[in-house]
Amino acid sequence: MKGIMSNVMVYVFGVLALLVAASPLRDAITDAQTDTYAVLGAPATTRTYTLTDPHWHNDTTNMVVTSADDGDVTALCIVAASRVSVVCTGMTSATHAGTVAYITETTESTLNIVLKMIPFFLVLGIVVTSISYQGYQTYDIIGGGRGGDKAVMSILNSAIVILVMAILVPVLLAFVNMGRTEYNTQTDFIGMTVAWTLVLIGYVMFFLLAAFNAIAPQFQGRD
Repeated sequence: MKGIMSNVMVYVFGVLALLVAASPLRDAITDAQTDTYAVLGAPATTRTYTLTDPHWHNDTTNMVVTSADDGDVTALCIVAASRVSVVCTGMTSATHAGTVAYITETTESTLNIVLKMIPFFLVLGIVVTSISYQGYQTYDIIGGGRGGDKAVMSILNSAIVILVMAILVPVLLAFVNMGRTEYNTQTDFIGMTVAWTLVLIGYVMFFLLAAFNAIAPQFQGRD
């Protein structure tokens, strides 16, 4: 029971670590930048600001758009798919000289590639470790010859473990949803578009293996 509970805690806190790691990793990869824009030739209610470098996020997170006529107009702006164009609409009919403060990737491309891979490899580590542990226990139980009789938990301990794993499902889902919100705007993190689905699939497999180990009949290796 102790081994499985430790593994469950590692799984949940590993997902939490992904959330905590997002900000420092982003700060290590990006630099702050501000672009200044001159007056338009003619007044307009819409203006497209073209950035010098791509914004790190695919939305206005960590961006402030300021118009000399309207002040902070960030809420009126969207970031284009290219992340180098910011389109602001609904402003007063004015010339819209102003600035765009945003964050962009640093020039340390080699280091950045490594940093961008860290969250995904953390996900792989969490999922593979937990499933491997439970798979090993299952191997013991079905007669792998490595002490299957010792791998089977008591009925009471089994029930407690399964209950705790079930209770932690909404906690894990909350962390996963927070993670999707945090990482989905940071598309340069490698593999994170699918990582959260992998986390959920991994936990389901972990849960099923633990449940199987709890109810599987005990087989002892005999000659």
